[in-house]
Amino acid sequence: MSDDKQRRCPVCGEPLVRIGITKDTCGICGKVFSKEDLCSVDHKVCPECRGSMTVDTINKVCSSSSSCDPYEILTEIMSKPPMRMHDAKHHMAVGSALLAAYRNSGGVADLDNALKEIQKRGGSAPPGACGFIGNCGAAVSAGAFYSVVTGASPYSEGAQWGDVNMLTGKCLMAMAEIGGPRCCKRNSFIAIGTAVEQVGDKLGIKMEYPEKIECGFSDRNEECIKEKCKFYVKK
Repeated sequence: MSDDKQRRCPVCGEPLVRIGITKDTCGICGKVFSKEDLCSVDHKVCPECRGSMTVDTINKVCSSSSSCDPYEILTEIMSKPPMRMHDAKHHMAVGSALLAAYRNSGGVADLDNALKEIQKRGGSAPPGACGFIGNCGAAVSAGAFYSVVTGASPYSEGAQWGDVNMLTGKCLMAMAEIGGPRCCKRNSFIAIGTAVEQVGDKLGIKMEYPEKIECGFSDRNEECIKEKCKFYVKK
């Protein structure tokens, strides 16, 4: 299926028009790049600059938010123009939103350094990891968050090592029960909710999380499974 509905300008957020592959010059870094979409306001952004803009957005939202609800923080990130409907930057955003809410809820965290570490680890999950290697990047991001805040490593013993893997496993099982195809939003919501529950149970930090989530992104996802997804709202 095409993903035309998810294609939006990272600067203004307006839908992009598919024009076929052509060359252009990035208005930010000046590099010549190949593009296949046209912004109606003629913003020109190369993939590298789009990626940097997305990471900047994640960090700005997380650093400025006072919310104890990682879903609220994540939704704000996902609603900003640089973040696409399906985007490997979700592998960074999930753990980052959890970290910000964790700190705002009383958890101890060096926000700036922890954000960098979570994004480094979560960013190691390649695009399409959910289908290509059976390990969704949203679950990896939740695991990276948990590892950072608990100080876990490959050398940790007992529950410290086990709980990091337990969280990632719980996320993957919940995602697998719903089934495919991909949806970065659906899997991110699942990862956030699963992490909130485990952090409360294991670490005693009670983050906030809505009793019911209603997805506001389904109209942009041509692969949406609609009523099969517990977050779907029929319009």
